[in-house]
Amino acid sequence: TLLEIWLEKLYNLGVKSFLINTHYKSNLVEKFVSESKFKKRIKLVNEKKILGTAGTLAKNIDFFKNSGGFVLHCDNFSKFSVKRFLKKHNNRPKKTLITLLSFNTTKPENSGIIKKNKKGIVKKIYEKKKKNYGKKANGAFYFFSKKSLEMISKYKNPPKDIVKDILMKNLNKIYCVHTNAFFIDVGDLKSLKIARKFNSIL
Repeated sequence: TLLEIWLEKLYNLGVKSFLINTHYKSNLVEKFVSESKFKKRIKLVNEKKILGTAGTLAKNIDFFKNSGGFVLHCDNFSKFSVKRFLKKHNNRPKKTLITLLSFNTTKPENSGIIKKNKKGIVKKIYEKKKKNYGKKANGAFYFFSKKSLEMISKYKNPPKDIVKDILMKNLNKIYCVHTNAFFIDVGDLKSLKIARKFNSIL
């Protein structure tokens, strides 16, 4: 499963604890976790009313135990190197607080298009615009530094959307790591078949 792929990737990198937010089909996620070898390392949180990715992050800041951590959408499938991503984050430009992954999309109108400078610092994000701003899209895979999480915890109004409520308010403080590896948002049966085919080939 996609969840298992991500858990394996992050655990092999050194991540020892995981928080999984559930809502739709939460019973299936709970069943998966109960049978997973990582179950003792997983904390499940269920939102009856969806808070948004940023809302979940803000509500569970204490989970990070005063350190930084990854935030991701596990319905994405990719072969990019998480190890390389973390190394890039650790060597990111000074004064940047958050690192995000970008990939080459074939559907820019359905994505957040990233504009960065030569140092990789994000200058602009065009969120799901019809006008062509390029093909480097936000992969919804992030590393939030300890300092960035401290900043979020002090927001007067709880954020809901990571892009609109956090990233767009912190342009010039975000570092972008780009991958040319296969990347797909598994949001329907067609994309699921593509991901399965690609995974079996590799």
